[in-house]
Amino acid sequence: MTETEREELTQHVLHAFEAVFPEVESTTEYSVWKQCERLVPHALPSLHRAAAPERSLTLASLAFKVAQYLRERGQYEEAEPLYQRALHMREQGLEPDHPHIAASLRNLAVLYWREGKYAEAEPLFQRALSIVERTLGPDHAQVAGALNNLALLYSDQGRYAEAEPLYQHSLHIFEQTLNPEHPQLALAINNLAALYAFQGRYREAEPLFQRALHIWGRLWDRSIP
Repeated sequence: MTETEREELTQHVLHAFEAVFPEVESTTEYSVWKQCERLVPHALPSLHRAAAPERSLTLASLAFKVAQYLRERGQYEEAEPLYQRALHMREQGLEPDHPHIAASLRNLAVLYWREGKYAEAEPLFQRALSIVERTLGPDHAQVAGALNNLALLYSDQGRYAEAEPLYQHSLHIFEQTLNPEHPQLALAINNLAALYAFQGRYREAEPLFQRALHIWGRLWDRSIP
């Protein structure tokens, strides 16, 4: 097999893996996790062998999906270079405000955050926030999510004065854009309550905790047959 033929075969394999590899989150169903578990040992060698152009969005997508799976399995060292590779290729091949770039920034930031690399995570969260604000407008639910991520990062560092207005702004947007019993709204309420509790502001925290608990209770009741 010639070098050209070998590279063409690699590209076909990458396209096939990208098409079947699911994108996972912590809440992904077990059957999807098992599918990823079966595919990863085969997808990783293909990613490492690939000499695809820097603008290969197929390779970027596969690298991102595999990184997502590895991160959620706690394999941070293996996930980081794949996230970085996906981000670089997307920055080379997409418009600066493309949502895939925002997703790469956000998820690499989450990885750094979990590793305690706060200085590396912060500018990535900020860039992701700027992109969704410009593309979706300042009052979109995704903006609220990006604000909440940055607030959580500040809270973990004890930077409560910086976190509080972000939590409040995030909660306000969610209240305007989501159903009153949406779980993401409950989480935003709980996060602000936790911030107040950390600071000993219990009178402010208590009604928020109660409100979040009420929403989760209603959702639980609905889930029971």
